[in-house]
Amino acid sequence: MNEMNLTFSGIPTTCFRTERPAFFHKGLRPSDTDNPLEKLIRKLSTTVRNDRFTFMIDGQPYMAHPKWVRDHVHEMKGYKHWENDLCEYLGFIIEHQHPDGFFYEMVQVSGEYHTTLMPERCMLRLPESGLTFVRLEVEADIEYLVVEGAFTAYQATGNEAWIRRMLPRLERAIDYCTSDPRRWDAEHGLVKRGFTIDTWDFMNTDPKVDIRYLTEDTPMSIMHGDNSGVYSAMLRRAWLNDRFGQSARAEGWRGRAAALRDNLNRYCFNGKFYLHQLHLNHTGCDELENRRLSLSNAYDINRGVTTAEQARSILQEFRSRRESSGAFAEWFTVDPPYPMFKDYAAGEYINGSIASLTAGELAKAAFQNGEEAYGWDILTRLSGLLEQDGELFFMYDPKTGRNVGGGPSGWGAAAILCAIEEGLAGIEDTDVCFGRMRFSPRWCVTPEKSVKYITGYSVSHTFVETQYEKTEDELRFRLRCPSREIECHILLPTGFTARQVLVDGTPQGFRTSLTGSSAYADFTILRPEQPEHDPGRYQPQTAIDIRVLR
Repeated sequence: MNEMNLTFSGIPTTCFRTERPAFFHKGLRPSDTDNPLEKLIRKLSTTVRNDRFTFMIDGQPYMAHPKWVRDHVHEMKGYKHWENDLCEYLGFIIEHQHPDGFFYEMVQVSGEYHTTLMPERCMLRLPESGLTFVRLEVEADIEYLVVEGAFTAYQATGNEAWIRRMLPRLERAIDYCTSDPRRWDAEHGLVKRGFTIDTWDFMNTDPKVDIRYLTEDTPMSIMHGDNSGVYSAMLRRAWLNDRFGQSARAEGWRGRAAALRDNLNRYCFNGKFYLHQLHLNHTGCDELENRRLSLSNAYDINRGVTTAEQARSILQEFRSRRESSGAFAEWFTVDPPYPMFKDYAAGEYINGSIASLTAGELAKAAFQNGEEAYGWDILTRLSGLLEQDGELFFMYDPKTGRNVGGGPSGWGAAAILCAIEEGLAGIEDTDVCFGRMRFSPRWCVTPEKSVKYITGYSVSHTFVETQYEKTEDELRFRLRCPSREIECHILLPTGFTARQVLVDGTPQGFRTSLTGSSAYADFTILRPEQPEHDPGRYQPQTAIDIRVLR
């Protein structure tokens, strides 16, 4: 394979175009339309970068992406690759944990709208900086998202001292979610919230009244996405405990996660997907909750709470809603929408619009659960949307496709980048700084015959380079990474039966497995001689040559 050595901009990139943006042969400016996938990645990366936000506390700058912790964590799926400040904002949030165990979720200028909504127990005021940190109490997603963000920051930076310092507070946050009467429904053994649409932050109150805190009379419900998020956070805690030699604590977290998953499936899975809300002390707005499909179903798959059969059932349900709803895409916030929720009519904003973040999560879920062609179809349609509009929108009108705004487009862009990274390119860090990785390339589901893709974490000088070539009788990959163990799970084209796998010219034992109806070649490459990665500097890696022959 011919090595292409010139690259540009941040990571990840496919390197379809091998010239630097300002280096023009013959005076001609190279076109950004060289390859649709490359163009898509560029626009998505720019969208995430545009959400960057900086604020100051006591003369110290903090980078947020943007200033809501929820958005900040969701967008980490994109900016973790190129940002060098991944710990400061999350560290501030974690270290200023409320005595009850919850975290604040946004930083606002004192006096701004959200700071006028909440009781004092939900605010942390910093008079000298003119800032206020706020928690909207109706929500139940912040604690597990902060765990996810801290885990991601550690994975990208390798900063063990930092994550060890955060661990006790992260544990306390999940204990709060699963014990505090405002958060935990002991009867069902599940996390609860005020009755909102999916993971959003407002309830179906009088439009003239905006109450986002909890009282004894607040209508409470169980939302599946909160519980899949806490489930994932528990498993991340277990992983960290194992890593630091605390096996008994790790086993305890895994047991709690399994019990939570069992309760979620018992009370919320309707046989096809997770129902929108299980109401506790009220009857809701209508009789359709068991039919109402909401966006967190896509997150549920990617957080690992579903079985393979449940995952494919959910994917099929989203696909079928595109046909039955008349919407231009199936990436719903919620379907069917409510006739009216607070002051949003059906199809408006979170009440039934089409969300780019749902598209990204669905694409990733499809790639990883035997629906690879569907994942590629989603990316292709997204590419067409960006070509048509010139940018990615947060939410779209389901009928017209026009921009309805409502949030940071970087949230959706980061989810789509992650679908390309972990779903299509199949590059997953299963350790810290890619000490181990899962390599599951699915390029053969695309029209591309040759692809180069580079990713990693700039902050820790960690890079992974892959190159793919397909011929009639062979799939060939060149891989450079710092990993000591590489778990390979390589998608085979339809009709392609793997006869032999060669690694650096030596036959490699493998087995063929099925994910749904998709065939994969599975094997593990061990490199015990690989030096320990130093996050402080880049270390050139020896290329591994992988050939799958029919």
